[in-house]
Amino acid sequence: MTSSIKFIATDMDGTLLNDDKQLPDNFYEVFNELHAKNIIFSAASGRQYQSLVNTFEPVKDKMLFIAENGTLVMYQGKELYSSTIPTPEIHTIITSVKEIENTFIVLCGKNSAYTETTDIQALEEINKYYHNLEIVSDLLAVDDEFIKIAVLNFNGTEQQIYNYSAFIFTDSSSSCKCKDLA
Repeated sequence: MTSSIKFIATDMDGTLLNDDKQLPDNFYEVFNELHAKNIIFSAASGRQYQSLVNTFEPVKDKMLFIAENGTLVMYQGKELYSSTIPTPEIHTIITSVKEIENTFIVLCGKNSAYTETTDIQALEEINKYYHNLEIVSDLLAVDDEFIKIAVLNFNGTEQQIYNYSAFIFTDSSSSCKCKDLA
């Protein structure tokens, strides 16, 4: 009897990963059973693509990755889909968010994630989700195709940035989303 299931996708943090951000002990055993039945497994996450690849290194070429909150879909190292944000919108958002005290920005591109901060506490949090991260002197000067902006504020990202950035998101079809890091 063949399975009618062809595809399984799961979130990472708070779903597949345990409290220590580790895969279940039997993950690869289950993964191999799914693969033997031609069921495609996908990790779907707000995490960066490279972070997901690192997590699933032994099977990275046998699975699908839905990264950066769905803005980048990769299979066997090839891009299947991306939703980029126009550079003028990126500049508007960055300029607005930079006005907020104690706020750290991660600009997510297809090639890397970028931040201006050298704050140790912020970098520790950012590095949990962005394994390919470049510290740059000016986010507005970065040359990449942008897929997401992540904002970190230890006093509560949503509460701290909403009033500054709500005007940016008046168009419900916009690809821009204000979210915590992952």
